[in-house]
Order: sequence, then structure tokens, then C-alpha cells
Amino acid sequence: MENKSCYYDSVAGNTLIPPLTLIKSTNTMKKVITLSDIQYPDNIDLSGVFKFIKDQKPDEIIYIGDIINADGISRYWTGDKEEGVYNTVLEIEGFVKDVHSKIKAAAPKAKIVMTGGNHLEARVRKAINEKLFRERLLDLKKYLPDVKILEYGLLYNVGKLHWTHGYYFGGNVAKKHLDVVDRNLIFGHTHTVTEWTKKSPIEDKPIFAKSIGCLCDLNPHYAHNMPNQWANAIHISYVFPDGSFQEFTIRITDGKFFYDGKWYSGRK
Repeated sequence: MENKSCYYDSVAGNTLIPPLTLIKSTNTMKKVITLSDIQYPDNIDLSGVFKFIKDQKPDEIIYIGDIINADGISRYWTGDKEEGVYNTVLEIEGFVKDVHSKIKAAAPKAKIVMTGGNHLEARVRKAINEKLFRERLLDLKKYLPDVKILEYGLLYNVGKLHWTHGYYFGGNVAKKHLDVVDRNLIFGHTHTVTEWTKKSPIEDKPIFAKSIGCLCDLNPHYAHNMPNQWANAIHISYVFPDGSFQEFTIRITDGKFFYDGKWYSGRK
């Protein structure tokens, strides 16, 4: 089943958000864990998250963008351009070794999806467009062959719940996303935990957009000690055969979080 509607985003650089491809609901409930803005190597200790994933046995795990920093291919990089590309390769390889492989070990049967983010997928695309030979080094599918990778800007869905990295900053960011996407949406990008709800003009039911925090350090090197509203968190959702769902944002405070009667901690 395919939904042909699309959106014109006049705020974020006149970006056309492509049509959505909707997944047919199955006859079983799906459990989905979402991890946002890990930004390796500036991530928090994820050992508690690995334990949580192992306990929950999710059907799907979604990285909603920015799994690494990719500073070396950003506009902020002031060093040698090719050195920056190799730095990015080291970050990708480090993420696969230190994060992705441990998530795979914790949930070997889970489908893993990554929605592209501005820190990696969009920067990789730009770097390759500048010099095509860089694709040999920066081809994400080579490093993550077991991950379904979506381009930055695309939405992924299970039932009536949708995921993307995110497009906007500032103001009421959840409202901005909901006004454009007009679907139940989980997103990252802002590193904050916020939510906005409105009634859908199509189904005459409430729909919402929610940013679910981040898994990166709340004061990474590029933040330069500036105060912010960032929050560490993970997200879990249960999608039922009719497409309906229940979803929960789980805040991580001082490296610890509580879910389903159990404490998890990234601290030794």
C-alpha cells in the first residue's frame, strides 16, 4: 500500500519530503525500540541500553539519524578535507564495533532501520558529490549491510506510527513537525524531549509529534559549554495489528533509567 501524498517544506531550505511507502500491518504486535542522536564517539555509556534491548527482545530497532558526529565532513571542519573523510571513516568503523555490533548481539533477530540524519547521511552525500571517489570510503551500506538505510528527509512507518530524524530547530519544534508531516511522528535532531498534539483533519482523531531526546553527551566538544535543553532518553513503542500503538519515552538521568520494574545503568 502506498501513500502518494508529499509535503513542501518551505522552512528548511525548500526541501521536498518524498512520498511515504506504508508497511502493511501484520497479524502480530510489533515492539520497536528507537535510539536517537548517538553521535559516536560523543555518546553516553550505552551499556544500560544494551541490557534493556536484550531484555525487551524488540522486533525492530530504529536509529533515527546522527549515529556519528561526522565532524570531518561538516562545514565546521578547518583541517585537510581528505583527512576529514578518513576521520569520518574511523567514526563509522568505531560505531559498528562499539555500538552496532553490541546491539546486534543483544537483539539478533531484530530488524534494524536507520533514517538518515544531518550529521551523517546528509554530510556523506555532500562529501561524495564533491569528489565521487569518496564513495569507496563513505558507502554506508558497506559498513552497515544489515541495516535498512533511508535518505535524510524520508519517513519510516510501522502501522500508524512514523519516524524520521527531524528537520527543524527553535520555537515549538514538535508543532512545526506535526504541522508539516501531519502524522503521528517520532523524531530526534533537537536532542530535547517535547510533544505537540492536534486533531487530524483526515481521521478526526488526535495525532502527535514527539522529539525523544538523544544518546549523546549533553555537553559534547562542539557545544563549547553552552547551556542547552538537551535530555538523554530512549523510546519504546508497541504497534498492534490494526496499526494502533502505545509509546513511551524513557528518560535517562545520571546514566540510569527505570522500565518494567527494573533499573538500568550505564555506570559501572
